[in-house]
Amino acid sequence: MWMKWLILAGLLFVGEIVTTGFILFWFGVAAVIAAILSFVGVNLYIQGIVFVLVAAVLIVFTRPLTKALINPKDNPSNVFAIVGKKGTVMQEINNIQGLGQVKISGEVWSAQSEDGSDLPVDTQVEVLRVEGVRVIVRPIITKEGQE
Repeated sequence: MWMKWLILAGLLFVGEIVTTGFILFWFGVAAVIAAILSFVGVNLYIQGIVFVLVAAVLIVFTRPLTKALINPKDNPSNVFAIVGKKGTVMQEINNIQGLGQVKISGEVWSAQSEDGSDLPVDTQVEVLRVEGVRVIVRPIITKEGQE
């Protein structure tokens, strides 16, 4: 019976690769534990109970962690993480001609100004949002009222 548990575990791990929910992995881990129990001669009924309990416990206790890793709104580890960051205009921003680049955290992005105004090179800007492959920026006003 332990071979059947290992086959089930393998199928669950492969299933996890093609899905994004991070649920099947824990069932695969539970199947491996059930296979170990089967290998040492534990009753099939006990193996099934351990399989269900281990899977349930792993899912319940790891769900908050996996949600934080999977959900980009809770974990801004994608392109939207640059919203609110400051940068410098590297190529003059001209919305009419569709020109403009800014450097933010060492990366160069195509950019547009929020209000349609031209922004010269070396202007300090703040990222307001990301639209497609462009960042929408506004100039940072200093205490002296200059851009």
